[in-house]
Amino acid sequence: NGWAPGVGFAWSPRSNFLHIGNNTVVRGGYRLSYDPAAYITYAKEANDSPAVISTTLTGVVAAANPLPAVPTGDNVRTLLGPHLQTGVFDPRGFGQTTVSPDFGPDRVHQWSFGIQREISHDAALEVRYVGNHGTRLFQTIDGNPYILGLANAHPDLVPAGWKPCPASRAAIPELVGRVNCTSGALVQERTNTGYSDYNGLQIEFRSTSLWRQLTLQSFFTFSKTTDNTSEIGATGSAGNTSALSQSQVNFTGQEHGLSGLDFPHKFLLSVVEEIPLFKNRGDVAVVSETGASVFLGEGN
Repeated sequence: NGWAPGVGFAWSPRSNFLHIGNNTVVRGGYRLSYDPAAYITYAKEANDSPAVISTTLTGVVAAANPLPAVPTGDNVRTLLGPHLQTGVFDPRGFGQTTVSPDFGPDRVHQWSFGIQREISHDAALEVRYVGNHGTRLFQTIDGNPYILGLANAHPDLVPAGWKPCPASRAAIPELVGRVNCTSGALVQERTNTGYSDYNGLQIEFRSTSLWRQLTLQSFFTFSKTTDNTSEIGATGSAGNTSALSQSQVNFTGQEHGLSGLDFPHKFLLSVVEEIPLFKNRGDVAVVSETGASVFLGEGN
């Protein structure tokens, strides 16, 4: 279902009353785009419990078992397999990463509308509105949340059908009070539950050879970005200090607010000036003893 349509238009209106001729263009468009999940999203699942368990070899045992000359997975397992200690830990007590069954690319609806006006032969001004709405964005949620305290204090906030796992049914002690009595206790699930909104006013002024010497581009954006998650993982600061939401039972509505990617004011200025003193200079070249030349410039 990755159909991504796009449509746009450009119109140059003419009006003697408004003094509009070929110097004004109205533009607009819409498109739907997708972004696939990064490979690390799936690699994290493959490298976590219960698919992977860590065993440390030290001392004499480690010295007697160096890695084989061809350290492929099969060769390493054959060599070190006898040293694995099974039945010591329950993998449900270790951290796990899972992917929701319907996990897939995110999608973003994008639209824009703008007016461009020629101010002079060498300068133009454009004002446009740009917006987008992101859906099915990547988010990390608690795949087996602890709800015992919430169920006791505010049972009305617990989703219907969710009950804390009692000690009599918990497969391991770490699962007591969580929703699922048999799955992992520390589960980070990757889902498509994120969403975002962007609305921006963009103003751009650009000129080429203004006053026959100045090339200029200036750009100002006034915008607002909101979402319920700014990143699939933890950033340690700003919008996604923690990968998981504050409420493990409501990670959509209660998390919606200003994005960690919100930059309400952005200004860009790029200026290149051709100094009049050097406009009529002649050709300049440097010739080395070997006969090679370096071209430095050409005048008008």
